[in-house]
Amino acid sequence: MDSFELTNEGFAVIKGDTHLAVWVKEHKTLAFDTNALPYIMEFIKEGDIVVDAGANIGCYSYAFKDKAKEVICFEPNPDAFDCLKYNLSKFPNVFLMNVALGSRVGYVNVVKQANAGATFVEYEIVEKPKGCIQISTLDRFNLPKVDFIKIDVEGFELALLQGGIKTITRDKPKLYIEINEGTLARCGVTPKNIFEFLDNLGYQYRNIYPNQKMEGEQYDIICW
Repeated sequence: MDSFELTNEGFAVIKGDTHLAVWVKEHKTLAFDTNALPYIMEFIKEGDIVVDAGANIGCYSYAFKDKAKEVICFEPNPDAFDCLKYNLSKFPNVFLMNVALGSRVGYVNVVKQANAGATFVEYEIVEKPKGCIQISTLDRFNLPKVDFIKIDVEGFELALLQGGIKTITRDKPKLYIEINEGTLARCGVTPKNIFEFLDNLGYQYRNIYPNQKMEGEQYDIICW
C-alpha cells in the first residue's frame, strides 16, 4: 500500500493525488463524474463487453461492471493500477491490464503528474529500461467482441483508435472519447484528426451532453 491510501469507505486512491482522490473522499463513492455517467450508461446495454482504456483507479468501470457482461480495463500508470487492482479485482467480470494502448508495440515512459488523472506516457517507443510500461494495440488482444470503448488516454486517443482499427471496423462499438486539445497536441494530433477517423468509419458523434456543442479546449464525445 505504499502507493495508495484507503478512504473511509474502503476505496483505494493514490497518495498525494490532487484531483480524483479528493473527489472520491468528498463524494464517498468511486463512481466518478456523476454528471456525465448517466449519459454514458445509456449507451451500454446489459451483457455488453466494455473496454475501459485509461481506467485510472476504476471510477468508470466500477459503474460499468454492474451492467456489462465483461469489463476489460487498461491502465499504464503503476500507482493507479495498484488502486485499480484493490478496487476491482474482486469482481469476476472485471479484467485488469497494466498496459498502455496505442498504435505501436513496445515500451514507453510514464510521466506522473500531481493530478494522477493527467499522468501520461511519452510517445517515443523505448527499449525496456527499468520503470517503463508496455504499450500495445487493442487489435493484438484479439478480443472476440467489443460493444463499448471508453477512451481517456491523455493524448493517445487517435493512436488507440488506429491500433484498434480491425476490432472497431469489425464490431463498430460505441465510443466515449475525451477530447483535450492540449494533450492531443502533445502527440501531434488535433480534434479534427479524430473526427476524420470517425467519419471514415461511418460514425455519428456528439457532445456527451446532448445540449452542448463540441467546442472549447476540452469536452467529451459519444460516438455510435
